[in-house]
Amino acid sequence: MRLTPDGIDLEHLRTVLERLKRSGEIRRVKMLYLVTYYQNPTGATTTYARKAAALKLLRKYERAAGHPIYLLEDAAYRELRF
Repeated sequence: MRLTPDGIDLEHLRTVLERLKRSGEIRRVKMLYLVTYYQNPTGATTTYARKAAALKLLRKYERAAGHPIYLLEDAAYRELRF
């Protein structure tokens, strides 16, 4: 998945989800896993607004998937500050 300085590239995520929907493969998507703080190797931290928008986008594709699509936030490095 592509990243921007603010975290996940939402337009790229939408494009991927749409392609999976058209091909009938969207049912295979169960979850989006995000490292939201100090993502390795970029060091990018995903903004709250971007996380909320990603979740909203996932919700949009749940009907086509036939089940919930979860967003799993790995925030293991949240407290890490230099």
